Amino acid sequence: MKREQQSAVTKAGVYVRSLCALLFLVSGCLTVSVEAREVELRRLEGNPVCALGQAPSEDPTAALTKAQVNLARKLNARLQTELRMVAKETDGKVSRETVEATTIRSDFRYAQFFVERVKYRACGGEGCETAVCLKRRPAREQIQQDLMAAQSQLDVSFRPFRDATISFSNLESSFDRLQKAWSRYRELAALQKVVAGPMAEVDVARLYRRYLVPAQEVRAEFQAMPFLVHVTDKGGAEVRRRVAGSVVAHLGRSSFTAQEAGRSCGRYQKRRAYHLLLETKMDCSVGFVGPTCTLHLSPAMTNCHQGQRYPLPPVRFQGLATTMEQASEKAMLQFELKGRAKLVGQILGKID
Repeated sequence: MKREQQSAVTKAGVYVRSLCALLFLVSGCLTVSVEAREVELRRLEGNPVCALGQAPSEDPTAALTKAQVNLARKLNARLQTELRMVAKETDGKVSRETVEATTIRSDFRYAQFFVERVKYRACGGEGCETAVCLKRRPAREQIQQDLMAAQSQLDVSFRPFRDATISFSNLESSFDRLQKAWSRYRELAALQKVVAGPMAEVDVARLYRRYLVPAQEVRAEFQAMPFLVHVTDKGGAEVRRRVAGSVVAHLGRSSFTAQEAGRSCGRYQKRRAYHLLLETKMDCSVGFVGPTCTLHLSPAMTNCHQGQRYPLPPVRFQGLATTMEQASEKAMLQFELKGRAKLVGQILGKID
């Protein structure tokens, strides 16, 4: 009986020692697993397309939300840097509004490709922590599709410049559409560098030379287009001087390089320019109500590039006073205060 008891004690001792050994091994394995997870989390934290999120242990879902927010911020910070670099390589500038718009758009459009690395999620006494990474392949494929669509929009927006259908009436609206299409393409090119790296770079400079440079040249040519003004002196030298100066100044404020010139296009024949001929005449008479003077203007406009003439209606301005000089001055003031803007409006309405 005593021998059986000793045998049972021995077996129990062996079992306890075996259990202790097993617990030690398990404890050691758990320690290694935690350490390996920490190492991997730190590696993911340094990955440009991954981010970590921490939250209190009582709110474990907040860790995932914070990880997603942190990844969006990390990508946006790199996106802004790349966007400025791309802009510097091409047009040399990027507005703050463009950067902010790009940030908002990338937050929401590509956040669908954020995935949690579930095996590294853990909660303990100090809180919860998890990791989120961007799925590069589907994000890259989506960006490629968006780039193709953006280039198609660039081509459509450039069409008026390519087909030479640009005129003063559609110049600024066409250029604005092209700039917006270009900004979108430039943003996507920068985003592709963030997601896919240098190996997937787009030749942005080549497209800039293809679309923006020619359009900028056409716009500059229109903006520098001279508007030639010739006023006859049938109404007198003073009338001619004031009418010419007034019209030239008003056209100059309408994005033209206005200047006085001869009776025809002259050296601007067959070139981008407009010519305005103003026949002036001041008629004065004395009637029952006193001295009256009427300023007659007969405008004729020519497109020097096409040789086309535009019909413009004659206009007149009347002044009534106690003397001829005062009546003449009142007629001139009527033109300068009201008639000049109306005349220039008629001129601009005829420009193609």
